[in-house]
Amino acid sequence: MPSFFAWLDASSLEQRRKRDIMRLFAEREGRDEVGLGQIRDPIADCSSPAHRHG
Repeated sequence: MPSFFAWLDASSLEQRRKRDIMRLFAEREGRDEVGLGQIRDPIADCSSPAHRHG
């Protein structure tokens, strides 16, 4: 069941702000300003069940 976000009573400005916030969560792009993705990704790849040989 998909999740959703709703509000009962809000001004049009508040509704627009909430929609803008929710839109940020839908964005696929992310920034790795510190560079931890280069370390995280290989660890995740090695620890995933698909890469385990049994």
